[in-house]
Amino acid sequence: KICNIPIVKQLQTTRPNQLIVNEYRPSQGIGAHIDAKIFADPVITVSAGSTCIFEMTKDGQTIELLLNPRTCVVLSGDSRWNWKHCIPARMTDHFQGQDYKRTRRISYTYRWVPK
Repeated sequence: KICNIPIVKQLQTTRPNQLIVNEYRPSQGIGAHIDAKIFADPVITVSAGSTCIFEMTKDGQTIELLLNPRTCVVLSGDSRWNWKHCIPARMTDHFQGQDYKRTRRISYTYRWVPK
């Protein structure tokens, strides 16, 4: 359960009231964005299925994270409000000298919409 993750307990006292489930086929990604301001802090995504690269950019700086299946990404504070994030559209990811061929991936994004 997402609410049992210690960092989530520290950041939110209620259950998320929105869940978006997206399917990504090999070669599909999602463009760089910051989640809309209507959503509270944090934004949490659980990645299932394929390994992929998660990119974060701010002020010309790019950070790449390797998301393995069942990785949980918690965007809060500066990473939530000021860093763009994306999954580049490609068939294979290259990370620290290794290639990761993509397969089907499902993302579960949990958000809090203030009432």
